[in-house]
Amino acid sequence: MGHKLVDIMKNNEKSASPLRYVVVHLYNDYSGSPRVLADFCKSESVQSASLSIVTSSSKGFLDDDLGEKINVWYPRGKIRLLNYFSFILAQFQLFCASFFLVLRGWFKGERVVLVNNTILSLGSMLASKCTNTLNICYVHEINSGPRIVRTFAEFLIKWTADHVIFVSQFVADDYNFREKSTTVIPNGLRSDFSGQPMLDYKLKFDQKTILFVGSLKKYKGVSELLEIAKVLPDMRFIGVFNTSKIILEEFTKLKPVPPNLDLLVPQANMQDLYRDAFLVMNLSRPTEWVETFGLTILEGMACGCPCVAPPVGGHLSYFDSDAGLICDAKNTLEIASFVQRLQQDEALWRRYSDYAVGVAKNYSAENYSGNVAKLLKRLIT
Repeated sequence: MGHKLVDIMKNNEKSASPLRYVVVHLYNDYSGSPRVLADFCKSESVQSASLSIVTSSSKGFLDDDLGEKINVWYPRGKIRLLNYFSFILAQFQLFCASFFLVLRGWFKGERVVLVNNTILSLGSMLASKCTNTLNICYVHEINSGPRIVRTFAEFLIKWTADHVIFVSQFVADDYNFREKSTTVIPNGLRSDFSGQPMLDYKLKFDQKTILFVGSLKKYKGVSELLEIAKVLPDMRFIGVFNTSKIILEEFTKLKPVPPNLDLLVPQANMQDLYRDAFLVMNLSRPTEWVETFGLTILEGMACGCPCVAPPVGGHLSYFDSDAGLICDAKNTLEIASFVQRLQQDEALWRRYSDYAVGVAKNYSAENYSGNVAKLLKRLIT
């Protein structure tokens, strides 16, 4: 009886302690994983506690005023050996920053929870083990760099994680974490997007603007985008790339860009681009890069855009042939033919559009925030 009373008192003391989340993400940019993490941080469950974010000083989705921010030095360039050295140095910084924040939390009487975003937060995973801190690992990717990185990351997650979040069942099935506590939380639509955008269907169809959003990488299908734009000279293409203006300008000097293709860096009005688009393309090469969720596909669907999507990936949990074309990016003529069919048949285009909007409603920012709240309540209270 006495032991039970002590346990109850300890639990009451624990629940009364202020809560702090220490969220760690190696490289801040405008790609999918920091975008989802930003919405995780914006959720009411996290914002109702104290929040510290450890990430690089580069520009990205984690620049919002979400909470205390600690920057690590993580430069990247064209020389691979220097990038490897930078990666190792950054892991040491992640370890030190996380260790410091946990110790500071202890001195302030806080309960600290570490959230390690992507499999690349290796240093902070190790810090969680050294400090015996609750460690939630958020896994977005299947591969990230050399195979040895994933192998070591899997070992660390198995050794240090108290819980693992996967962005899709597709990703969960690719890892062997059966002995761990795991949850699949599908990504939601961006919290800074309007939940029900006003769509001018006539404008979308008449303008016939095709939108591509992704990284300026070969495996994202950049060459295929150029080829398709050449085949369809009467249609306007917009490519929004997660890169800098300098790199984008260098690319245009090396590659002949069709006059009907506008190349842009990330824009503040991204929802406007989706809202006015006729169609959204995701041209990731399935043999080189597998989409683990395909956020750009979902964002396009939410704005009434039929989509072109790869034949493999986590997006197939919500995307099917009623929402667009499932096709390998190398089949550029098949993709161009599909676009031309839609261009000539407004009723067919509208059927794809309406179906896409209906599916996307199941992936609202509110649903995502609710799923986060349920998980955190189960793990922490």
